[in-house]
Amino acid sequence: MDTPFTKINLSMFMTYISLLSMKFYGDRTSVYLRIINHINRLLGAVTFNTSMAVMLPWESTRFLYPHAAQHFLDKTCEAYNISRPVFEFLNFVAHIFPPMYLWMVRKHWSRFAAKPQTIFISMFIHYSWVRFITKDYNLNRIYMWGDKILNDNQWIKLWMIAFMGHCSSYIFSSTPMIDHLDK
Repeated sequence: MDTPFTKINLSMFMTYISLLSMKFYGDRTSVYLRIINHINRLLGAVTFNTSMAVMLPWESTRFLYPHAAQHFLDKTCEAYNISRPVFEFLNFVAHIFPPMYLWMVRKHWSRFAAKPQTIFISMFIHYSWVRFITKDYNLNRIYMWGDKILNDNQWIKLWMIAFMGHCSSYIFSSTPMIDHLDK
């Protein structure tokens, strides 16, 4: 099985958290640390987009295509010998926690959220994964254990939802009603 994009996204998320912790230790006036912090702010916005692009299609699959979600759940539980509650916990850790955490620390990366470059970087990372790892937009081989559960039109709908996820930081940054949630 090829590497799912979730693993790439989690690697970006853990890198962001690790670099964010550097902000609180050591010499804060260091030029090197300021450069790393600047890059990490961009990484936070990009990772929020990719996290949303991972979470939204997967969680949407549960109600758009429940047979596909159940197939994935059954095959995964069987292959890894885990129970449904363990699967749901791992699902939370992999798909839901990263965007939740990034939303909570958005003040750290919010100035990059409104930049269209953030969307393009996020989409480029996802496109590179499709181009070089999976080599196809129909991801039955990756996520449905090779079984032809979803057709091309269904995958197109899921990719459109992923595209909305890639645009999420930009959408949230330009929505004036979101500001009142912090008060």
